[in-house]
Amino acid sequence: MATHEGRDRYDRLNMLVKQYAGQYVSREAGNTALITITRSTISPDGKKCMVYFTALPVDKENAALGFLKRHRGDMRDYIESIVRTQNVPFIDVAVDEGEKNYQRIDGLLKQ
Repeated sequence: MATHEGRDRYDRLNMLVKQYAGQYVSREAGNTALITITRSTISPDGKKCMVYFTALPVDKENAALGFLKRHRGDMRDYIESIVRTQNVPFIDVAVDEGEKNYQRIDGLLKQ
């Protein structure tokens, strides 16, 4: 994706994956934890995508991770049904540690 046009496509797909992954989670996750999709990153070859999330309360984070891991395929199918592109990347999920660290620092600064 060296060209400007390729970069625009990459950025747009990244934004769409984040948006529609968030829609899927809000529709399917239930109400035991608030799961927020914070960002997504697509590999340079466009075949894999890491979707990052946070969960509240924090003690439900592992349950949220398990839920999202079990539903990766369904999430990809949902995104693929909406996004008109040649290939929707395979999705994996992870806790957004950067966002957690930001929230921790922000809380300390407010004290």
